[in-house]
Amino acid sequence: MTERKASKEGFEIVTGRASTVDRHPKTLPDAGAIDLKLIFKTSGVLLGVQVTGGDSMGEMINVLGLAIQKGLTANELNTFQVAAHSLITSSPVNYPINAAALDALIK
Repeated sequence: MTERKASKEGFEIVTGRASTVDRHPKTLPDAGAIDLKLIFKTSGVLLGVQVTGGDSMGEMINVLGLAIQKGLTANELNTFQVAAHSLITSSPVNYPINAAALDALIK
């Protein structure tokens, strides 16, 4: 669900955003930009996701789809444990799911 649709349907929402790269370090030749927006009810439950990025976005979309299906919250996504590999994932220090969830929590 997009932010616009959530608002239109009457949900009180908060969003969290993260922008990073899909490889670490960002100087790797195939590193590309990721922009992630998570849309939460004010209770913290994840309603929707908007993401742009490269080839690695498929796995992230699958994880976030499951998070929506299971009713995960911003707090749960903020503390979500991730494995990282420099050639195929974002840095675990600024993993986009955790970073966007934290952004929503501090609003």
